Amino acid sequence: MVKLIDKIDIFDRGYIELWDFSKANSSSASRIEAAAKIAMVCRNLESIKNPLKLYHKLLHEHAGEPSEVIQFIPVMDNVGRKEFDLEIRDYRFGDIDSDGKFRTNLRNYVNPLKVMYCDSVNGFYVFKLKLPVMSVAHITRHGQLSCNQMSERHVKAREYYMPRELTDVLGKEDWDSMIYRLSQKDFDCISKSHKIRQELTNKGSHGLAYTKLWVAGWIQDKSTWNNFFNVRLKNQTQFETRTIASAMYQLIRTHDKALAYKYIGARHVWWW
Repeated sequence: MVKLIDKIDIFDRGYIELWDFSKANSSSASRIEAAAKIAMVCRNLESIKNPLKLYHKLLHEHAGEPSEVIQFIPVMDNVGRKEFDLEIRDYRFGDIDSDGKFRTNLRNYVNPLKVMYCDSVNGFYVFKLKLPVMSVAHITRHGQLSCNQMSERHVKAREYYMPRELTDVLGKEDWDSMIYRLSQKDFDCISKSHKIRQELTNKGSHGLAYTKLWVAGWIQDKSTWNNFFNVRLKNQTQFETRTIASAMYQLIRTHDKALAYKYIGARHVWWW
């Protein structure tokens, strides 16, 4: 019930994928499938052996409360927020639009198992990103977006971003092994002697390491994608983050131009 819609490759080994989670809350089976899909990235797995067992664990993983993975299961209802005050938690990611629909996610509810299913929703955009660690904070800082990152505990073989500023100085041969061995002092010296952008060197090899990240939000809620693109498509935004945001906006406009114009507007999108 969840599926890949489109993909844009970025940088040397990164990518932006747009996923269809519109039916992720259409049944118990679809909820289980959606949770497993998100958890696979968090745990760096190709598959989940027992998705049902995992799903029920995620419903109570955080001291009896649902895991952030459950935020990726969208809930849309015609009843206003007042009707839900005694039933939902004081989490983020909720909005009542001018159309009278209440949009949130399954994690908000005290008892997710009692929440009614939605046959389909419109405007809940879910992205899977492969990006350098140094850009992750620029995305997760937008606190109304749901985010779930690959756990450091499950990294098996690190890959490192290859920005031209550094490859011109260090070369490309055996790149991953070379970057892995460099100390923070090495990066500081390289930055100073060759006037390299500090965002590429201040976090050392870890900042250049690729990671994976799920991101989701309702386009109807102006505190999510509207806010994100307003900030991250500006020219003063770091090159890597602007590239990521541009690709995400391109995918939204390509696959749902009507909603993009209605809720985000016709923006000038900088492209690399």
